[in-house]
Amino acid sequence: MTSSSVFLDKQMICKRKDFKMKKRIFSVIMAMVFSATLLMPVAARADDYYEDSEGDYDYSDDYSIDDDYSDDNDDYDEDVPVDYSNAALKDTDLTVLASKDWGDSYTASGQIEITGLPEGSYADDEDISNITSQNPNIKADSYSLSISENVLEFEVEGTGSTTISFMLGTKQLSFHLRILVPLSMKSNSYVLTRGHKVKLKLSGDKSGVKLKYQSLKPSVASVNSRGQVKAKKPGTAVIRITADYGETKDYIGTVINVTTSKKSAVFRWARSYAAKSKYSQAKRMQKGYYDCSSLVWRAYKSRGISLLNKNYAPTAADLAKYLVGKGRKVGNASLSNFDSGKFQIGDLMFETGAKNGRYDGIYHVEMFGGYALNDFDESGKPELSYNFANLQYYPNSANIICRP
Repeated sequence: MTSSSVFLDKQMICKRKDFKMKKRIFSVIMAMVFSATLLMPVAARADDYYEDSEGDYDYSDDYSIDDDYSDDNDDYDEDVPVDYSNAALKDTDLTVLASKDWGDSYTASGQIEITGLPEGSYADDEDISNITSQNPNIKADSYSLSISENVLEFEVEGTGSTTISFMLGTKQLSFHLRILVPLSMKSNSYVLTRGHKVKLKLSGDKSGVKLKYQSLKPSVASVNSRGQVKAKKPGTAVIRITADYGETKDYIGTVINVTTSKKSAVFRWARSYAAKSKYSQAKRMQKGYYDCSSLVWRAYKSRGISLLNKNYAPTAADLAKYLVGKGRKVGNASLSNFDSGKFQIGDLMFETGAKNGRYDGIYHVEMFGGYALNDFDESGKPELSYNFANLQYYPNSANIICRP
């Protein structure tokens, strides 16, 4: 082999080594590129996985939607106006009762169905304009009318009669409105003794109203068609008056608490003395002071009725034990018993459940002062409130009520 051939062979060997080295480097680079391509989504997702300032982890997805997407075949047009040419109001003559707003102001509201619209069309608030009230004493403005599911809803201020007119699109509509001040009773509670009478007085708009008087317990108190009430025997009677306005009805009423003259005087004495005296168990029998049991004992004593002791007020627990032993327990102070009108003025409610070693764990007594009417529900059922001589209490079936 000549030297030249040896040199050439060495050159070829070097070239092959260079080629192999370049090939290896190329392979490494391609592998890195390929690996980077695979890891890019993972890295991107990892960037979105972060720890907030409170040490909690959250994952954020950053998928985007092309807002420029458009469907050339979409012919839907959401701005097609509603055809109001045949629109009409189902009712155009309404009578509604006003509600007391604030001060001496009243508001009235109601609904009227809109008819005559094309099938599938819905009227829009924005198509209402030019709202007017014929009577300036009844206020109607841009906030007075609205539409929901093709039902016109209105709320106006004032009382009396008016015609409300407005434009619905290009169609003018109107309705006549008579707003009445609802009837109300002078008092929501009366205390009568057997044989006494009272004439119920109503205030409000009576024009065109048919009134029906009814006693819900006529054996206790009766009422005639002129609103004259007569007390018959001790107990509780709700007087309900149905006011029929033709298109709507309303219920007004009061509670008649029938008691004896002594029981009525006992309750008045207890309430008056508690209002002007101070509470003190240590001074309970001194003038100008009281505790719960000395208050009710003194009240009955003021009318010549001694409860257990003649000269000193017993504890509430001893008083309850005495009355229960005499068969004077009326029942538990449950909500159903209260709402049925079972209790009477002068009854005593005893609170139980204390771990004091006394009879039934009794620790307090309060004198019941009768019922008052809060309201009627939609069916005409009365909702009552309860009066007490000193502190206000609520039904609790664990407590007991006795009648001295």
